[in-house]
Amino acid sequence: MNHLPDYNIANLIVIAAAIQGFIFGAYVLLFYKHRTLSHRYLAALVLLISVNNLYYWVIDTNLYRVYQWRFYRYVLIPWDLLMLPVFYFFVATYLQHPIKKKILYLLPFITGASFHITFFISRVLLKNYSFIPMPFINEYYGLEEYATILFNIFMILITFRFIRRADKKLIQSRGRPLLYETKWLKQMLLTAFIICITWIVLLFVDHIVDPPWLGNRAKYYFIWICMSGLIYCLGYSGVYHLGIFNQRKKIRLAEKKQTGEKSTLKKEHFDRITSSILNEKMYLNPNLTLHSLSQSLQMSESYISAHINSFSQSNFSTFINHLRIEYAKKLLRDPAYTNFTIVSIALESGFNSKSTFYAAFKKHEGISPTVFRNS
Repeated sequence: MNHLPDYNIANLIVIAAAIQGFIFGAYVLLFYKHRTLSHRYLAALVLLISVNNLYYWVIDTNLYRVYQWRFYRYVLIPWDLLMLPVFYFFVATYLQHPIKKKILYLLPFITGASFHITFFISRVLLKNYSFIPMPFINEYYGLEEYATILFNIFMILITFRFIRRADKKLIQSRGRPLLYETKWLKQMLLTAFIICITWIVLLFVDHIVDPPWLGNRAKYYFIWICMSGLIYCLGYSGVYHLGIFNQRKKIRLAEKKQTGEKSTLKKEHFDRITSSILNEKMYLNPNLTLHSLSQSLQMSESYISAHINSFSQSNFSTFINHLRIEYAKKLLRDPAYTNFTIVSIALESGFNSKSTFYAAFKKHEGISPTVFRNS
């Protein structure tokens, strides 16, 4: 009997998402320069969903019959048993928590995969059809499907409880904890739970309520399309939230580094720098620069700049202008210089021009030098 491919909108959506999932997973694993362990688990999860969708797409389109891939039904690996554990590992690394009992969560997949590989070797490679009886195989497939659903629900509950505990720990933590967004993780778990419940209902309909529906795959399109949607949501949301979290970590590290540098600064060193500038009236030199000051004091420019920035809350230029303006205010208040022009006072105070002096004075005092003198 000749079979023709059965293409429709639903399975086209499934294969399109699977292909993009393969591209996304390969890109993150091979080319994404900011990838972390969380990114690797995320990419692995998207690849697993894509592989699972691809397998069911081949079945739904009848391609395995068209090209007579008789071995195809025997080579199914239960990727369904691996997806939720990998999601749990992703959540644990995203929340920066060590993964415990890792092998226990992988044990159902290892057991199921071992059986399928043994079955494949027996039926296809060794062509031994009596080694594992077919009725037993059919019974096993039915039990495995129910066991897979129950295991996935168990993993959803375990992961949800893990996220809730992490949220509670953050709320109770003191200081300034690095908050991470978990709402999108809960939404992913809710979607997975809805898929599992739908899966159970469809199996119930298949095996109990309406046996003639058995083999009708169209009613499973809802599950496959939801799985396709997870590929997009996980890919976008995962990379987006991991990017934000990593950027915030870098900000914290930079702040910590700056705090560490600041802790090495000493007030007495700043006082010594200020004293030298004031005693020798270096600030009255209009050509004074950070470089010339460092040579005069025999200190590095970064050392002087760090102390001025830290203890005066201003940069070098603003700090020197402050000293010059204080000197100019002293002259402007002195009755002995009442008849002296403001230009001569400005130049004597270390400014290069009248305009520069006026701008700096008004910025510092809020009024012009003329108004200050008259007041």
